[in-house]
Amino acid sequence: MDRQTFLKQFETLQSKMRVLILQHRSESEEYDEDFLIQMHNLSARMIWLRKQLKRCNPKQDVILPLKKDLTSV
Repeated sequence: MDRQTFLKQFETLQSKMRVLILQHRSESEEYDEDFLIQMHNLSARMIWLRKQLKRCNPKQDVILPLKKDLTSV
């Protein structure tokens, strides 16, 4: 896969993570096991994608774009 494909996958995972967080917002700050597992899986996939991006161009630091509309609540 190429860099653009990895970036698109990262953006998709970022969107999924935002939706998951918004769906499970709680004032008690206690999350169920399913939520924690899903967050862990998404995070692991994002870390894997970052490593793949680094392999695409090992001499360049990987700076992943954060979309402002995905990070605001």
